[in-house]
Amino acid sequence: MKLLIRILPVFASAILLFSACDKNKEQSVLLPKKIILTSEQQELVDASNQFGFKMLDGLVKDEPAGKNVFISPLSIELALSMTLNGAMEETNDAMRTAMQFSDMEMSDINISFKNLMNELLSVDKKVIAEIANSIWYRNTFDVEKSFIDVNKEYYNAEVKALDFASPGAKDIINNWVSEKTKNKIPEIVDEISPDHVMFLINAIYFKGIWQSEFNPDETAMKPFYLETQNTKMVPMMIQNETFPFYTGDGFIAADLPYGRGNYSMVVLLPDQGVGVEEIVASLNPTDWNFMMEGFMPADLNLQFPKFRFSYEKELKEMLTEMGMGVAFSDFADFRGINQEARLAISEVKHKTFVEVNEEGTEAAAATSVGIVVTSMPLTYDFNVNRPFVFAIREKFTNAILFIGCVKEPLLED
Repeated sequence: MKLLIRILPVFASAILLFSACDKNKEQSVLLPKKIILTSEQQELVDASNQFGFKMLDGLVKDEPAGKNVFISPLSIELALSMTLNGAMEETNDAMRTAMQFSDMEMSDINISFKNLMNELLSVDKKVIAEIANSIWYRNTFDVEKSFIDVNKEYYNAEVKALDFASPGAKDIINNWVSEKTKNKIPEIVDEISPDHVMFLINAIYFKGIWQSEFNPDETAMKPFYLETQNTKMVPMMIQNETFPFYTGDGFIAADLPYGRGNYSMVVLLPDQGVGVEEIVASLNPTDWNFMMEGFMPADLNLQFPKFRFSYEKELKEMLTEMGMGVAFSDFADFRGINQEARLAISEVKHKTFVEVNEEGTEAAAATSVGIVVTSMPLTYDFNVNRPFVFAIREKFTNAILFIGCVKEPLLED
């Protein structure tokens, strides 16, 4: 059974959304601004959506039953993509595999993210959408100029050196995050350890006013049926309106637009007996795009609960399961950040906030990638106390001049 749901309006906005079709309303509401993606940008959107689907699936399975989950795939991908510019060889490959970018060149990833961010920030003046990136590094730590330059150019990253030993360093970083998320994410860095040399941070803020607002006077306490079979009374917003609607195998979906219609929230309601986990597990970019094109206008008696909650998660374990474990290990290769130091990702922290009410939706996200100096190279015992093979070769051509084996060390004249 193919089940689809829209997770993050801030990221899926790159796909054209259906606008309300009522003729009188259409005259007073701006139509969505058309966005034409290049093939590289479409590949990046599909890959990032797939990353979000896989991340959500893993988190839903990992969290206790009944717990809400809310993530920003775009925020996570932007923070990791900045870091990816400093990853080399196996570490770079592993990160791109986890991020679903295996088939993309680094230059295409950077250019596509730059163009996508520009589109997202300018598409609708009736919606507040803000994306900010920053890199904070220890003032005694040398950072490759090329790493700083590429992140400034393509991610518009603010880059600042800080005295990480100062008690106020953490507050400076957290104040930046708080400001960029309108105080919805007040803190993302819990502590700065002596091993920390860098934090790469993304912050996203979104505020959209419903194209068709709910009347607060119509909001009423109504039952909401939990997975535990219990019932909870919640404030339910109510309106009768024409919305894009989709009927699928095991679910129905409504598309609730903001502003001029580029951004929207797609709400998927499973049929009786179909669990949220089944929906999340079936998500994929192909079916997602098919669904986006399949909405048709319908008159809906809409009842939708008000809600507000925060979510936070340390993503190291989940990203390791998705294939980038080497980036967290002593074998990580981030020579693109610093040629001499042995660096690794220590943590990837993600925090979100969302509030949905009669007026619209406010959401924020912040992602922090911590970089630490790892221990010195591991020491192994190498006791050549048994027969061995050896070769003499030229370093740059790799040509072997001599090769042999020693079964008994001899000192013959």
